[in-house]
Amino acid sequence: METERKEYKAASVEEAIENGLKEMNLNEEDAEIEVLSKGGFFKKAVVVIKRKEESQEKENEQEKEKDTNSAGKKYIEDVLRLMKINCKVEQKIKDNQLNFYIKGDDARRIIGYRGETLDALQHLVANVVNKKEKNYERVIVDADFYRRKREQTLTNLAKRLAQKAANSGEEIELEPMTAFERRIIHSALQGSKMASTRSEGEGRERHVIIMPLNKEEREIEYGITDFKKNGPKIKKSFGYKKSRF
Repeated sequence: METERKEYKAASVEEAIENGLKEMNLNEEDAEIEVLSKGGFFKKAVVVIKRKEESQEKENEQEKEKDTNSAGKKYIEDVLRLMKINCKVEQKIKDNQLNFYIKGDDARRIIGYRGETLDALQHLVANVVNKKEKNYERVIVDADFYRRKREQTLTNLAKRLAQKAANSGEEIELEPMTAFERRIIHSALQGSKMASTRSEGEGRERHVIIMPLNKEEREIEYGITDFKKNGPKIKKSFGYKKSRF
């Protein structure tokens, strides 16, 4: 889209700029201003005002946010109304993704067991938002800050089990998790000096395995010499088909 550019005339440069910014609904920092004539006796000042490209992009993003807000937010509000859940829905773009926050005393009712209901709602909202979009828009739906709390819980768990794996020299197998939860585990141990991670399994059985660093890697970091000669071979199960956390 061509950047908007207009010419304004007034008795003074300041007045021409003021009139132009007001008509174009711009702040001075969002505009490129060129003075063609400073004016004088029997001659008006002339300026050209052009909307900065970043300002135009910002406006386009705001329009996009408004559109996705009307579609995604309305869908969530309709679902909450049908479920007789009295909550408010807020929306904003953060980290290049569209975030919907469900707030209120009844917010926990939409979470479900280990976030399964919330995940299902998020999947449906993503379909609604991206129905007419050419580029896929990543959508996150959260309620009562469940995802933030879950992220902290899993991050702490990952670091604790990494230490355990490093001490024992054994791999630790976690219970099946959603893609969202697996990403948290992988991210928490990315660059860890204790252990690394990998995913195994298919579909609902896909899970994360925490692997202690091999002998050479750990000797470089800590000077460890008593690690098993051939690296880890034993795999322990943590919560897999057993207790849940």
